[in-house]
Amino acid sequence: ADPVRWVMEVCAGVECTWHVAGGSAWRSFGLMMLVTSSIAFPTPTSRGTPVIIDHRMSWADGLLDIGISLAPAIGFSLYSIFGRLGRLALAKSTLTFTFAVHSVICIAVIPGYVVMGQWFEIVYASLNLGGNLLVAVVLKRKEKYFVQVFVTFGVMILCCPATRIVVWNQDLSTAWTTLVLSSGTMAIVFTAVVFTFRHLALRSAR
Repeated sequence: ADPVRWVMEVCAGVECTWHVAGGSAWRSFGLMMLVTSSIAFPTPTSRGTPVIIDHRMSWADGLLDIGISLAPAIGFSLYSIFGRLGRLALAKSTLTFTFAVHSVICIAVIPGYVVMGQWFEIVYASLNLGGNLLVAVVLKRKEKYFVQVFVTFGVMILCCPATRIVVWNQDLSTAWTTLVLSSGTMAIVFTAVVFTFRHLALRSAR
């Protein structure tokens, strides 16, 4: 069978705007579903084979989406609480554990993406794995390089939504929000603020 690319649009009412509802390739990212016709649909090779279009989120997408949102939310909250209470060692251990858990989640979903043949998700999860594992190791072993590594982490994580925008032709109206609210952007901004305050403190101490 020849490969095909297609897009399905829906319009409700007499005078309405057409909206994309399906296509030859789609992926779920949290509550957002991206559809593109730039990737060929996996057409069955035998005639008469029924094709079922299922837009439900896969278990790997669900685990990764929930994990990368829930783990940092809990971990950073506990880190802030322990830091406020002056339990610095416990705060550091909590932060290290948070990045480690994030890494374990990425390791768990990558085999699933390999089986499903979703190469973009493999790259997406691998970038998350590399960034989080790098931070966890540095926090545990080489804390003095944390600032440099956190910048690297931010760039690696920022590449995830950037790649998604390019590959899945994400609409620019939502793409900017995705980039600005990315944890990679937050990491870079946080590092810049820390570096600025550090520079001002050293300057005033002279």
